[in-house]
Amino acid sequence: MHLDIPYHLENFIGGNFIGPLSGQFIDNINPATGEAYSQIPDSNEKDIEVAVSMAQKAFADWKTKNPFISVNPEDNSGAVCNTEGVCN
Repeated sequence: MHLDIPYHLENFIGGNFIGPLSGQFIDNINPATGEAYSQIPDSNEKDIEVAVSMAQKAFADWKTKNPFISVNPEDNSGAVCNTEGVCN
């Protein structure tokens, strides 16, 4: 399959997809065709620092949650809605 515009991936940090801080991407090459089929972030230490910082903030918030919510979140939508007041 030939794509005129390669699929462009980004880092998932802090609940959002963001490109690398450097703005640089690496072509991901299909070994069978030699063509680039996607681009991946050329992340560096600054991107890692941001990701670690966001993970630490998320953990600080998560560890204060009710254990019932954190143990089995996929089964707790009703409980989260009732205890956290967050309902979609």
